[in-house]
Amino acid sequence: MGLEQFYEHIGGELDEVRQRLIKDERIEKYVVRFAQSDDHPQLCSLLEQKDYKGAFMRAHDIKGTSATLGFPAVYSCASLLCDALRGGEPCEDISPLVEQLGSECDKVAAAVSAFIQAK
Repeated sequence: MGLEQFYEHIGGELDEVRQRLIKDERIEKYVVRFAQSDDHPQLCSLLEQKDYKGAFMRAHDIKGTSATLGFPAVYSCASLLCDALRGGEPCEDISPLVEQLGSECDKVAAAVSAFIQAK
């Protein structure tokens, strides 16, 4: 699986990412880092602690990274979660958003694993 196939598999935006990061080696480096990050578990931990400001910051980090790396499904979930956390404690149950974000991050991580193994 090449970088093109990886992005096609996850529904990503490789051409846009290439405009930002220029080199495929750099893209691969940051894609692997994203898959290895513990951002989502940290987000969950912050929510359990009711640290909504910290959870917002972590969701915002995921949103920014996923935008930079061209992961639209992750970006969409993180963006909705940011909106829900922007004012502090959310007014509604955000657990479905948190679960969906985790699922999308897991999909990317699985695709990255397949990408690495195919290299």
